[in-house]
Amino acid sequence: MSFITTPNELPAPGTTGNVLTSNGTIWTSQAAAAAGFTLGTPVSCSGQASITFTGIPSTAKIVNIIFNGFQGSYNASINSILITLGTSGGLSTSGYSSKSVLFDDNLGTPGPYTNTNKINSYMTQNGSTTSAIEILTTEYVSDVQGIFQLALENSSTNKWSGFGTLTSQGRNWGATGAGYQTLSGTLSQIQIKTQASTLGYSGQINIAYM
Repeated sequence: MSFITTPNELPAPGTTGNVLTSNGTIWTSQAAAAAGFTLGTPVSCSGQASITFTGIPSTAKIVNIIFNGFQGSYNASINSILITLGTSGGLSTSGYSSKSVLFDDNLGTPGPYTNTNKINSYMTQNGSTTSAIEILTTEYVSDVQGIFQLALENSSTNKWSGFGTLTSQGRNWGATGAGYQTLSGTLSQIQIKTQASTLGYSGQINIAYM
């Protein structure tokens, strides 16, 4: 059994609520890490061309993008939600890779106990856009609910990978997708917009990070 024998071996007193940590040689007193996710402030989509969340801390390893009933602009034939990552130097607008699958009930609302309705599916092609992570939707981006989660894969290369699932109750479609991007520095901002460029009319988007 060993005992502390000199004052130099005593840890610093710190402040109330601090925790003691050791690097294997010395003890230090520091503030305890925050538990769980930090929730951002919801942003209304009404009248927005795009929404950019800034101030993401350099310590963040996971970021959830939360969609709550947002409605974007109509885009003939096909549409999509675009997620762009950025550093303190600006948004990164090239080098992305992503794929998504859209399930579209184009024959009306399917009943839970019938098999007469058919659901078409579409898939984005690799490289269809390299300017953002793309989640395919129908031409109507309305009443969108769901989460897209980004996770830091490698802190030395700033590579982020993400996946998510979204749905539209009003337009009877669902989509799932994944993608990745390597940034030139630490992630500090995320922008969300649609292929039609305008988010538009209603709903909210928020983020939560840890």
